[in-house]
Amino acid sequence: VIIPAAAAKNIASSLSRYTMLAAGLGGLLAIIGILIAYSLSLQPGPLVVLASSGFFGLSVILKK
Repeated sequence: VIIPAAAAKNIASSLSRYTMLAAGLGGLLAIIGILIAYSLSLQPGPLVVLASSGFFGLSVILKK
């Protein structure tokens, strides 16, 4: 819940964009984690966290 919002804060230039990005990234990264878990026959929870953490790391590297 917190990681996509933190990643969105690194990317967004305004509060309204931050809000939209946080919600969108949360949903998108959850779906990505679930799809990866399904394809590897693993538990989805940890993979959602790993996907979110990976995107957060990318956002820190590419931060404005």
